[in-house]
Amino acid sequence: MNTENGEIGQGVETLQISFDLIDHVLTCEVEKERKRYEKGSYIYSQDDLDEFFYLVIDGYVEIIFMNQLGQETIVDIVGPGALCGEGAAFEGLARTTSARGLTSTELVRLTASDVRSYCRRDQQLANLLITTISVKQRVLLERLMQMAQMPSLERVRKLLLQIGGNSDELLVAISHEKIASLTGLTRVTVTRAISKLCKNGEIIKRNGKIYLGCGRKLLVDCA
Repeated sequence: MNTENGEIGQGVETLQISFDLIDHVLTCEVEKERKRYEKGSYIYSQDDLDEFFYLVIDGYVEIIFMNQLGQETIVDIVGPGALCGEGAAFEGLARTTSARGLTSTELVRLTASDVRSYCRRDQQLANLLITTISVKQRVLLERLMQMAQMPSLERVRKLLLQIGGNSDELLVAISHEKIASLTGLTRVTVTRAISKLCKNGEIIKRNGKIYLGCGRKLLVDCA
């Protein structure tokens, strides 16, 4: 990772998957339903059993696991072009996580059996789905490797870069607690890491916003 001149360098784009899948799904004849969810609304819940899965069109969705004590862990955050809920839908199993709007979000709801049937005559859709799912799995694997191998500062640096992507637009508000959940750290450790990144000049905190290198920025709730 390049951190020369006090800037976080180019990295993996966790949330910004190619929009080719969005374009194709919206224009092809596969059965679908566009739905909008407000911030904090549940799209599906852990232990649900159905064959729906979702393609994010706009906004951001947090994927959550809740343990037997009712404690939440943020497993992932997905944005435009990403899928969520496809594993349980295609396998016909109960969901192991919940999905909740991190922001107001628009999604396309698809049905696994319809998509499976439609892909027999639409190879492009099949290829786009395979590619999108592969990217998702690779990113999750990279995050697990980060948790196992990277020092805390590197984990926070990498995640901020992934969320920031290559956009110069304000993307999404994310708390220190959610950063901690995604990196396997404590909130205190995340706060210390962000302070150190500021001290190193790699990020700048101003009016609640964290600015990344090259003009990219990410709003972090410092409460």
